Amino acid sequence: MKQLTIFSVKKRIKTLEEFKVLVIKYFKSRKSHIGEVYETEESLKYRSEINLLVSKIEQYVFDADISDEYFYTPPPVVGGYAHRLKLLPNIFNLTAFQISLHQVTDILERASAQYQDDITHAKIRTFNPFFWFWLIILKISSIPFALLSSAGFDGDKVRNSFVGKILKLIIESVAVTSGLVTILSGLGIMEKLISVLKRVGN
Repeated sequence: MKQLTIFSVKKRIKTLEEFKVLVIKYFKSRKSHIGEVYETEESLKYRSEINLLVSKIEQYVFDADISDEYFYTPPPVVGGYAHRLKLLPNIFNLTAFQISLHQVTDILERASAQYQDDITHAKIRTFNPFFWFWLIILKISSIPFALLSSAGFDGDKVRNSFVGKILKLIIESVAVTSGLVTILSGLGIMEKLISVLKRVGN
């Protein structure tokens, strides 16, 4: 979340709120008869819209450091084993698992609150030139792993390995150093700094 601009943060808050409304409308538009819940033409429309957004929402919730896991314990009559269940991918199975819709809306509201709390920091980041400089550095350091992925290798696995982390650190260090040298040279500071160091050395 620390890499998001104020524009991205506001967009995520808006999308999370819209998704919550969509989910509520979906569940309200379904019909029930003698204990059986079935879809309607309206609920199917909402279901399609939810399917288009749910993967993005999962990422937004994850980035907000909010868990969408629910410890599910089946009723004794049904039997089965207790286990952790991710709610967002199973949003259409809440009724089958006898899980309240509030469990999902609570997750969405908590994620939205995290982004709301980040608005002030996001404004500072967005208008801080060093923030954009660091984003460029991160993009540069991700290039080798992206190339590995495009070649058919597991780029993410390599990046998260010990060797990958060392390589990423080296790339970032080189990029930061060369970037600072370029900036200082452009400002005319580099020449003065070299001159001072030469005098000190003599």
